[in-house]
Amino acid sequence: MDPFMLNVFRAQFWRSMAISLTLLSTPGFAQPLIIGAYQYPPFIDEKSNNGLYFQLIELIAAHTKLDLKWVFYPYARLDYFFHQGKVDIEVGSSPEWHINKPTPGLFTDAFYSIEDVAVYRSTPYKGAPERKATKDQTIGIVRGYHYPIFDQVLAKKNIKKVERADENALLKLLINERIQQVFINKQVFEYLHKNNPEYRQLKISDTVGKYHVAIRVHPDHAELIPVLNLAIKDLKANGSIRQLFEANF
Repeated sequence: MDPFMLNVFRAQFWRSMAISLTLLSTPGFAQPLIIGAYQYPPFIDEKSNNGLYFQLIELIAAHTKLDLKWVFYPYARLDYFFHQGKVDIEVGSSPEWHINKPTPGLFTDAFYSIEDVAVYRSTPYKGAPERKATKDQTIGIVRGYHYPIFDQVLAKKNIKKVERADENALLKLLINERIQQVFINKQVFEYLHKNNPEYRQLKISDTVGKYHVAIRVHPDHAELIPVLNLAIKDLKANGSIRQLFEANF
């Protein structure tokens, strides 16, 4: 390699190392990094300021010494503020959900896998709509959520989409026979089903998506990716992440 280019590569390498070491050894940035949160129990619970993602971030913060602050929004607003640079981090996101968005973001290595399902009332139903779905289906979706395998169906309006701010609002529509099905994270539904007697009549039908989830980072903070990846790697290696999720599911 040309000596000049070799020196350039060396300089870039040591600069990136210096950034990472600085982040790992200092309390954080001048201002806290904003983590966008939304009601998503048992992963995030606004009422208790707790949940699996809260606990995961506590582990990561202790590992990295980053100064992190949670701020709650409805999910659609959180996503909008991420595009505006007012939210720095989103926990538990997948690159597949953001491909066509203005600011898809950067993603760490995955730390968990989730499954989304269709939920229906325990009365005769037609099953989750196929990608060629019929027009007589009305599906409840949290505003701002994305289901990649149904993009074409929803774009062509072959099924009617009803949006609300959170899963609870959609499940109430479902039990009141305002909609036919709800797309929802399986573990979120199981949590709500267990803790709300009125939801006992609701049943899981088909899987509508499986995803590896990670931490989404605004491009303005690209230097966080290797720092967070190192923390995730170490927390996986010592069993902390596995223990966190196995203790709850």
